[in-house]
Amino acid sequence: MGAKILVVDDDADLLDVVSYVLRRHQFTVVTATDGLQALEVFDREAPDLVILDVNLPGLNGFEVCRRIRERAATPIIMLTVRSEDADVVGALRLGADDYVVKPFSTSQLVARVQAVLRRATGQVTAGPSGVPQVGALRLDLATHSAIWHGQAIPLTVEEYKILDCLLRRAGQPVPSAELIEFVWGPRGGSEELLKIHVRRLREKLEADPDCPRLVRTEAGGFLLDPAAAGAEAAAGG
Repeated sequence: MGAKILVVDDDADLLDVVSYVLRRHQFTVVTATDGLQALEVFDREAPDLVILDVNLPGLNGFEVCRRIRERAATPIIMLTVRSEDADVVGALRLGADDYVVKPFSTSQLVARVQAVLRRATGQVTAGPSGVPQVGALRLDLATHSAIWHGQAIPLTVEEYKILDCLLRRAGQPVPSAELIEFVWGPRGGSEELLKIHVRRLREKLEADPDCPRLVRTEAGGFLLDPAAAGAEAAAGG
């Protein structure tokens, strides 16, 4: 069987339909119908991806997403009847990788699942020169994390790829369009999605995410400043 997917929705009919369609595409499916049960099943089953409804009894989907993201970098697709920008951006800021607005076609959902899983399993490998490192910052492919001042910081797939690209081009502005294609491929991602993931990366690495020194906005894209990494490494050491 393929990847294991946790589907969380309190609508029994929708849960049955989605589960049936995913199983027909050779995925293993486990289910939950409320927020607390979703966390229990997540901890027990260790799924490869979570499809998570926003409007759940008990803990809502946003809170479940937040708690899952505290545990792991497992990809999350949110299901929502809310298409307003604030709700979508809120879900992405909490750590969701994608979202699908109800009503949706099952073929659309399967395509999103396959795309997110491709991104998650297609993790960037180290180049011939080894894992990139600048000052006190390097990537750890084995743990899918950043090592910053000797501390391991877990990263999502998207954060890892963004940082990998910036580290390999340290000191040079990388255009947003190039980063988007590197992380999501030629038909995925967006400027807004990139900004959200860069913001989350800054929150993990910067002393002051609102005044970033390490990952700067520059020349229509982003730049990893080797001087900041070196200066902060010296100050920290």
